[in-house]
Amino acid sequence: MHRRNNLLSMAVILALVSAFSATINATEMERWRLAETRVDGGEYLVYRLSYRGIFTAFVWKELADLALIAGQRPINFEQQPGCHLQLKLSTENYAVAEVLRPTRYQRHSIVDPGLQRALLIEEIEDSTEDEQNATWINWTDKRIELFRQRRQITDDAGFFFDDDDPYPADMEWEEDGAKPLPDFLNTWPLLDGKYTPLIYDKSIDISDLESLLDPLSLIFAARWQTDDASQYRVFPVTYEDEVRYYRTHTLGREDVDIAGARLPAHKLEIKRTRLEGAEDKGFLIMWLSDDERRIPLQFEIQTKVGKIKIHIRPESLRNNRSNIEDCIATGSPQLASKNALSGAQYQQNLGGWVGGVSGGHVTASADPITERADLNSWSIGGELRRGRFAFGTAYVWRGDSNLRTKNYDQEETNIGISWRGKKWRAALSRSHTTSSLHNYKLLESVHP
Repeated sequence: MHRRNNLLSMAVILALVSAFSATINATEMERWRLAETRVDGGEYLVYRLSYRGIFTAFVWKELADLALIAGQRPINFEQQPGCHLQLKLSTENYAVAEVLRPTRYQRHSIVDPGLQRALLIEEIEDSTEDEQNATWINWTDKRIELFRQRRQITDDAGFFFDDDDPYPADMEWEEDGAKPLPDFLNTWPLLDGKYTPLIYDKSIDISDLESLLDPLSLIFAARWQTDDASQYRVFPVTYEDEVRYYRTHTLGREDVDIAGARLPAHKLEIKRTRLEGAEDKGFLIMWLSDDERRIPLQFEIQTKVGKIKIHIRPESLRNNRSNIEDCIATGSPQLASKNALSGAQYQQNLGGWVGGVSGGHVTASADPITERADLNSWSIGGELRRGRFAFGTAYVWRGDSNLRTKNYDQEETNIGISWRGKKWRAALSRSHTTSSLHNYKLLESVHP
């Protein structure tokens, strides 16, 4: 499994902190000066990454600068409108990290302005182990096309102490993959004048998806999560060489300390869902500014080897007075729209009985980001009352409402009887539903 598409570059960050357990020779690398860079237009946010855990004796240690960048002008990618998002990470200003594992990592994501479809993701890491990968979401053919760095190979097994071998083995570049490299990825200088740096690796079918993000565009999309704690959104995300599902959930408001100043913020959690049998646990927490820009002020990531915090630099708040609405269509989509609700009820005396019938119908269009079917449900019920007794029954049909499974009929039937005395009430009911493998029975007695 290749290291690609990790949320906030987790593989890079964990490799960085784990380098404290071993000494690596430093190499001279380009200085990016992330904290000193200014961008005209768009959004440019710079953060400081800190770690506390077993590799720092549980003391907070600053390790890297990180920048989140959103272009202001729309771009055209393969005749599709897109927005350019970037993440850059550099250890150049932190002596210990620069000695142990000097790192320059960057990710480029092109995503549609509505933040629903990622189009192209590129990763480039320049460190003690250089790495380059690309992911193309081919929406025409509904496939994820993965490309990885071309490697040098040799038939000589050799030994780890063979550096001074007078007859070193010949190194050869890997052959091309099963598919050619698309023209938009064939922009780097050729290796030895004839080999593309990237080759085709594999592809993944996504015929059942209408929306798919990568971890970086997920961060931007999550910024516009509604502040209603009762609602959440589910995002399909391309993660390494698979599709995972993450949901965003608001945790309320909480002040954040930025350079000694307490700023009000919205606290948001990103969790992996259990849709594909994954463990439903917190993956990342972010704090967003309490204004229309909803700038990420702080991130927190809990790992098995410690905790990572990413704080915004105060100058980023001062230097980002504009918003990114020129390219990204911000705003929180509703979970459902175009709602329609109707119902009717009728009651009639029938000798010594009182009878009634009722019916209802509801429809609503689900937000495409949820990947769920539209709501379409109707129900009918009846009731007979005589003296202290009441009999009732109801039938509900929900079809595939709010499901990812298509053409699935959800039906439910209920029947019950109740008796009301002067001091006691008792009821017995039974229901059957095709939404579950269980039948439900209820026997209840109530003393007022």
